[in-house]
Amino acid sequence: MAGVDRYSVPQIYRVITMNADGQLIIVDGVPSKVDYGFMYHCSSVIASLTNDANFDMQITTPEDDYIHMIIEAAGAGTCELALYEGTVSTAGNSEVIYNLKRTSPRVWGGVMVTNPTVSDVGTLLSAQIMPGGSRNQASGGSASFSLKWICKAATKYLVRLTNRSGGTIRASIGCNHFSSGLIADS
Repeated sequence: MAGVDRYSVPQIYRVITMNADGQLIIVDGVPSKVDYGFMYHCSSVIASLTNDANFDMQITTPEDDYIHMIIEAAGAGTCELALYEGTVSTAGNSEVIYNLKRTSPRVWGGVMVTNPTVSDVGTLLSAQIMPGGSRNQASGGSASFSLKWICKAATKYLVRLTNRSGGTIRASIGCNHFSSGLIADS
């Protein structure tokens, strides 16, 4: 399909998948549309996160983009990981958002910042524990949200990693997302 971008692909797809009994089946591929389009990545590492402190990444989606987002995080000790929608915040450290197709000049229209000043976290969508030990018994842990989130357009999302290890740790947050006109608000 050289020379054809994914926006011009017809809206009906057929996907071969496996059902719960292990049989191959063909289905309409509407769910597969979330993986079409352009994939972007942003991540950040904090070298020193004290006990009970937060490491925040805020994602602001563009006016017309319903991204398909997957969050990843890691910590060198036990942490809590949460995703909030409708965050109220200001400022923060701008992060570089990379297009995973390295030959493409296309840039994403949203914004990602770390450690914004948060006045309201918003609505909690998901929370989980990242086991990793505590104090001198910390061994590290990692987590990712098990669901693929289809985010609202023109909305702020907050990923918050909270150190619960009892000591100071290193931690990271990353976000992979697809941006596509095929991901509709429906």
